[in-house]
Amino acid sequence: MDPKRPGVARALPHRCLRSRPALERGFCVHVHHPQEPETEEVKALKAAAQKLLEEPALAAKVAKTTAAAEFLEQCEAAAADSEQAEAPHPTFRQLELYFLHNFIPFIGFGFCDNAIMILAGDYIDARLGLTLGLSTMAAAAWGNTFSDVIGLWISGFIETFVASTGLQHHNLTSGQMELLPVRIVKNTSMIAGISLGCILGMFPLIYPEDWRFWPSRHDLEAAQDHLDLEPSPTN
Repeated sequence: MDPKRPGVARALPHRCLRSRPALERGFCVHVHHPQEPETEEVKALKAAAQKLLEEPALAAKVAKTTAAAEFLEQCEAAAADSEQAEAPHPTFRQLELYFLHNFIPFIGFGFCDNAIMILAGDYIDARLGLTLGLSTMAAAAWGNTFSDVIGLWISGFIETFVASTGLQHHNLTSGQMELLPVRIVKNTSMIAGISLGCILGMFPLIYPEDWRFWPSRHDLEAAQDHLDLEPSPTN
């Protein structure tokens, strides 16, 4: 205790907490938060880190070892666990915005994937199926490959479009996004979005036959059978 100021803790070089009565009296109360004592392992680790900072050649040599890579991975995992443990639980509004940020783009991904797959598969089946002897399943597989390539190519445009809608950012930290409830929201939103998009992308299946841009394989096979059944002209 300070003998000149009874009842007031001795000033320490730590954070100062000033209450209104104390400010009126001109007093400043310092609170010291005790820290856990350092173990020998912690002291040795700090000393080794300081030595690596002072000797770049030694740091470069240690970085090439397998133990260094494993140690860095453990440090990153420990830092992630610490950040996740300290991350506050997100608000309902943040979870809602996070859901929309993942839900809306996957509607576009699912729509483009199914629509392009059906159209490309039908075109390959009609144009190349009979010529190359491809089965309908093989044509569907080629159509799926084509739609996946196109989907990767237009993914940037879909994300740019979503960003241009002015949707508010969720402001979740990396630690919050690693929380189990937040990961469940993300996976649920992606599943719901791509499912809805795939259902909407099935519209070519109900496209009227009269509006088709190319004849179907069934029509081509029927026309080919009709030509084969026609009698050849006699001389």
